[in-house]
Amino acid sequence: MDYSFGNWVRRRRKSLDLTQQELAARVGCSASAIIKIESDERRPSRQIAELLAQHLEIPPDQRDLFMKVARQEKTPELLGEPSLSDQPSPHPAPHIPLSPTSLVGREFELAEINRLVRDPQCRLLTLTGQGGIGKTHLAMHLAASFDDPASKTQVAFVSLAPVKGREQTVTAIADALGIVLYTASERADQLTTYLHDKDLLLILDNFEHLAADAACTDLIGGILRACHNVKVMTTSRHPLQLQAEWVFEVQGLPIPKSNDPDELKKNSAVTLFVERANQTTVGFKPSNDDLLAIAEICGLVEGLPLGIELAAAWVRTLSCREIAAEIRRSLDFLATPGRSLPERHRSLRATIEYSWKLLSEEEQQVLQRLSIFRGGFSRHAAEQVAGAALPILSALVSKSLLRRVEAGRYDLHELIHQFARERLLDNAPAYRQLQAKYNQYYADLLDRRGPMLKGADRPTAMDDLILDLANLRQAWHWAAAHQQARELSRSADTLFWLYESRSNCREGIPLFNEAVEGLQSNIETHASADSSAQRLALAQALSYKGYFLFRQGQHPQARDVLKTSLNILEAMPLRDSEWQMAVSNTTAFLGTVISVMGEFAEGDRLLHEALKMKKDLGDHWGSAFCLRHIGLSAYHYQGDYDKAYDALEQSLAISNETGNAWSIAASLSLLGIVAYARRDYHRAREHLSQALELSRALEDRASIAAALDSLGLVETAQGQYDEALRLLQEGIALWKEIGEQGSLSQTLNHLGGVFLKTGDRAGARKHFREALSIASSMQTMPVLFESLVGEAEIRIAEGALESALEILTAIGQHPASSFATKTHAETLRSELEPQLSAPRIEAVKNQAAGKPTEMLVHEILSAHP
Repeated sequence: MDYSFGNWVRRRRKSLDLTQQELAARVGCSASAIIKIESDERRPSRQIAELLAQHLEIPPDQRDLFMKVARQEKTPELLGEPSLSDQPSPHPAPHIPLSPTSLVGREFELAEINRLVRDPQCRLLTLTGQGGIGKTHLAMHLAASFDDPASKTQVAFVSLAPVKGREQTVTAIADALGIVLYTASERADQLTTYLHDKDLLLILDNFEHLAADAACTDLIGGILRACHNVKVMTTSRHPLQLQAEWVFEVQGLPIPKSNDPDELKKNSAVTLFVERANQTTVGFKPSNDDLLAIAEICGLVEGLPLGIELAAAWVRTLSCREIAAEIRRSLDFLATPGRSLPERHRSLRATIEYSWKLLSEEEQQVLQRLSIFRGGFSRHAAEQVAGAALPILSALVSKSLLRRVEAGRYDLHELIHQFARERLLDNAPAYRQLQAKYNQYYADLLDRRGPMLKGADRPTAMDDLILDLANLRQAWHWAAAHQQARELSRSADTLFWLYESRSNCREGIPLFNEAVEGLQSNIETHASADSSAQRLALAQALSYKGYFLFRQGQHPQARDVLKTSLNILEAMPLRDSEWQMAVSNTTAFLGTVISVMGEFAEGDRLLHEALKMKKDLGDHWGSAFCLRHIGLSAYHYQGDYDKAYDALEQSLAISNETGNAWSIAASLSLLGIVAYARRDYHRAREHLSQALELSRALEDRASIAAALDSLGLVETAQGQYDEALRLLQEGIALWKEIGEQGSLSQTLNHLGGVFLKTGDRAGARKHFREALSIASSMQTMPVLFESLVGEAEIRIAEGALESALEILTAIGQHPASSFATKTHAETLRSELEPQLSAPRIEAVKNQAAGKPTEMLVHEILSAHP
């Protein structure tokens, strides 16, 4: 029997007849958190564990043991369970979708594909064939054959049907692997870094619409080149045309060649028809005459599995002979206009056409309207947008034209989606009306989920929005293309924070740029018209684009874009609450950016101005954001630790009031680092430990790494060097894993400081110079000068006093040095100068004054260690 803490939770939940969603609602976490707890991919916090014990009705005599096992204070061996240390790796196992139906007549294909993917020479295998041939079905069953704890090779299944372009492809792969990518560096590079040492079969389903995009095929080629133990299998209607590609063409099922009933019963195409007919009409037993008609049907659709399944769905209302006759008539009808299409596509079209014509007019209209969705849809969305009442949805599901999938959602098979969408687009006025309703619905959804995303219900809001991400993207694309200013304005803020919370700035920049380009063009074309709504939407899109540019390290571009946004807003005559919110956001973002760039006084002024606006608007989330950045600026650049601590305490109080765990963790983490700067190490450790626990519960690796980094500084200050090394090295591993180069360089500096304290000058220099190299390439000057201070300390210890003084003088002269770095440099310089003559000091200062920082950095990095 499979024992684990997760199974204990799952067994109790099922014994109480609770779904994962119901248990999540009672506990107050996301359904995805319950799923991960039950699969032992994560441990609950103490608070969550207590709530689980309460709502799972754990008996009193077992609660103490339940809590200890939940928190890993007692190992599962006490329950007769395997040790949690034997559980897999820190990353969740990739999700493998289960095929909803059995695989019929594909034994040879499955065995051959299995042989190919295990062949060391075959790194990229593409299953080709027309739509509906069964490529995805084969891929799912192949994935299931690898999904075995005893198998060395992991498998990840990625559905690409709703994905557009390279960045969304990267996101889809990362989501399937259960990892989060960040935007400080190239996300594709982060992905290949994560995959580098993995033994993995990566299955990419429905690649055909991406195959013509060189950036997408280059992505696959790059993974294969960088990750020698990763194999890729794609399903596509045509090959990818990569050098490493092996192609396996999936054919239709064998068409019956005999009229002998016994032989027909053995035929896989006939077997498939009978199995699917039994799903529609339980107990279906074909007569000999039926078997002959089924053989004809299989021939008419040329053994195409989807065609067979769609035909079989009609046995409830038509005889097999009638089904064959109807398909035959449709094939004849489509023969001439379909000559430009492949033969099999004509047969499939006839099957879908037949199913379509047997629908009622209302069912046809609903199916057409449902094709507007991408990536699935909820019952509520179907009803509100497409007018699909539950009886119609049920009828379409029963006729195999609509699928009910996970989380109570619905989806259309891609081919049926294409067919229905063709019909939808035939009526342009009706399509435009439907598109407007669709956009309105998803703008409303974002509007409703916005307060939840910024409040205590953040996990629920995140789950809901991510499920509909493909629809949200599509609605935004259409609104941007058609300059729908109201929908863009209502959607922008929540969409921005959704992308920001997933650290997906690289995809967010082009998303908001679509709106910028569309709105700018429309305003220029209709310059004389009243365009207040257009200008407001443009300013909002520029503001969010600007902040994403900042998050990517493009500080000058971010500053310029944010100033443009503010100029547009200040020129507007209408100044309602929506305008005030836009101004406050842009002002806060601009203050943040220019503070980091060294304009400390102006940045602080703007942040305080934004804070006042946020308070007047009652925007608690925005107030907490401003206070965090005011505190950060006071700490880093002004050295006013009391002011910083006061601002951050206010931010924490607001965050606690809203109940948003992400905001609470961010405030605690910054409070911890300021307490460290004030040498209040007990309080610093307390704040940072709470931030770390919250961040682990949120599975936010960047926040985890930041808390580890700050805790490392606290341990260093108290002389606990071994513990400091452990914490900082764990943080560095996370920064490297997610590709956050700027934060990596900062933690490398802190690690260099530990080595310096322990007398390991070689180790210190190695880490300071690695940090210096990264900071120089990214032009993050405060981190760069911190690295230079470390280099100066090493040179003082080595007796190279003049070169150390040159470095310290350069730091003191530069306005972008942080307060702590300048203070440290000044202390070292005051201790150093008495050891040198006045003429030598003057000569060194003159030399430093005439040498650009870039030259000094180059000399240091070029010098022998």
